[in-house]
Amino acid sequence: MSVLLQTTLGAIVIDLNLESCPIFSRSFLSLCSMNYYSKHLIFNVLQNRFFQTGDPTGTGTGGSSIFGVLSGEGSRFIKDEYTPLTPSQRKIKGLCIATKIGSLGMTHGSQFTVTTSPGDGHGIHEYGGFEECCVFGQVVEDGEDVLGRVNGIYTDKGGRPYTDVRVEWCEVLDWGGLEKVEGTEGRRVERGEMERPEEEELEIRIRAGEELEGEGGGEGAEEREEELRKKEAKSRAVVLEMIGDIRSADDKPPENVLFICKLNPVTEEDDLELIFSRFDQGVKADIMRDPANGDSLNYGFIEFGSKEKATEAYFKMNNALIDDRRIRVDFSQSVGKLWKGRKNP
Repeated sequence: MSVLLQTTLGAIVIDLNLESCPIFSRSFLSLCSMNYYSKHLIFNVLQNRFFQTGDPTGTGTGGSSIFGVLSGEGSRFIKDEYTPLTPSQRKIKGLCIATKIGSLGMTHGSQFTVTTSPGDGHGIHEYGGFEECCVFGQVVEDGEDVLGRVNGIYTDKGGRPYTDVRVEWCEVLDWGGLEKVEGTEGRRVERGEMERPEEEELEIRIRAGEELEGEGGGEGAEEREEELRKKEAKSRAVVLEMIGDIRSADDKPPENVLFICKLNPVTEEDDLELIFSRFDQGVKADIMRDPANGDSLNYGFIEFGSKEKATEAYFKMNNALIDDRRIRVDFSQSVGKLWKGRKNP
């Protein structure tokens, strides 16, 4: 079971451990499938120890399990699940730990902590000690050094970064045969580029990607914008490299292929080909699927006969509504065909 979290600093992939925290893990997967964590702040950054996220208020007092999201305040928290850490686990960077509200028991909801240092303890004792940790997963892919970048960011005395760092979106990559929580099918949070969770109680700081006055090395606005686009393109390519759909993030993307994501699981290739045929009658769609059960992974590729047709589709279909989902299309991620060609020479 694994989840991809795209942050404003890059992407990480988390593998879950169902055996140690089955209830929290199932709740976490279901929340991710609904994109619940979209635009949540990363806060409580303690250098060389950990950071915290998963609270829509940004204060450490909010959030809810999937059961509370579906059923209300009375089901907000789930029962505590504790697994003592072994000596070797205490030295692992990237541990993902369910976070309680303060020192209160029975308050595991949606918040979690990620360790950023391989040192002894990580300060985990502040969340219950080695005998009271709900370690539900571990970061297994971090090609853009997200953990290191968060660890080195400037913060105030309370551990909040001066530049807002947020979870952009999340996707479940592998359910591992686990059944989804009833009531989550077809439900997904979609927030715009500048939107924040309605529950957020903190003032906006410097937005991710913005520069302070006087920064930028003397470059003009156009040069900085071009550099930002290049960084974003690299980031998106790294995401696909991490989940195994390209050989290298430096592979040049085919100019006639669009990457498409955030698909509804019910959407099929035929549906996409019919919709995109307005731009090219010979368009081909390919949805990536779980090899174990054939279920859609909610992303894929659209191949056109020419770069011009792909460009027209990009400008008109990005953020379009298909099967009640706002899809995203992009050129910079469209390198999966290279990988497929390698697999099927």
